[in-house]
Amino acid sequence: MTLRSEADNMTSAQLSAPVAEVSTAASPASAPADPLRRLVRSAIHAPQPLRPGTDDDLNPVSAFLLIHPELGRFLDTRIPGIEFIVHLSQELRVHAPLDGHDDLSVHCAIREVRHDPRGSRVRVDSILVAPGGATIASSVSEILVGGVTVPPITSAPKSPPLRVVTDTLPLIRAARVSAGFSAQYALVSGDDNPIHVDQDAARAAGFAGTIAHGMSVVAIACEIASDALAEGDIGRLRALGVRFSAPVLCDSDVTVELSECATPGLFALRVHTGPALALKSAWLEIAPHVRA
Repeated sequence: MTLRSEADNMTSAQLSAPVAEVSTAASPASAPADPLRRLVRSAIHAPQPLRPGTDDDLNPVSAFLLIHPELGRFLDTRIPGIEFIVHLSQELRVHAPLDGHDDLSVHCAIREVRHDPRGSRVRVDSILVAPGGATIASSVSEILVGGVTVPPITSAPKSPPLRVVTDTLPLIRAARVSAGFSAQYALVSGDDNPIHVDQDAARAAGFAGTIAHGMSVVAIACEIASDALAEGDIGRLRALGVRFSAPVLCDSDVTVELSECATPGLFALRVHTGPALALKSAWLEIAPHVRA
């Protein structure tokens, strides 16, 4: 499988236009889901998935791994001089199965820019597209680009709050996020942001030490949700949204909490790291059981 990104070169003045496409580049797809799932499941002390044979099913996390390399190239091309990057929030939705599609393309657009004392907060919309033009997955990423000022773009409407069913008890599970886990996640995912593996880089970005990849914590939550709420079928996870509200320091324990919402198939997600809330305003959408 190969990924392509499409666009032309843009000036800084054009950056505030509603759509900003990424420059043309060809690259191999990210590592297959199997090594990632083995790694993530080691953190929840359950090496084998409850439903084997679903590793190749596209889910929000594996869709992110396909989109993320092109998103990084997009930011480097459109916003020169970035000193560091911090992932603030993420939404992902799977629209269609991969079905063996090759030569996928990723299209990115800057939709919102806000000032931040450390640089700029940028919202980027991305879609993963099959050769025939069908959208396979979509992504909304809010990212702090440190040390640079980007022309502002008007903010978008916010999503309505989740309505949690209050008369049911949440599902609670624990996991360990070690420094070794984060180093392996960087290799498997291709996300080599140094704040996850280099103490000096992490401190320069304002953290007490190296921090876990936000999406690695989301991947842990998805595996727990798959086992507990989707009969181990990771492909039934269709969408998610998270806000990374506190860093998870490497060599820390996390507690994952899932609560049923009033909307069928929707679950509120919270992840605690010590006394802090690592993920907030988070949700998972799980499709009904349809497999034979």
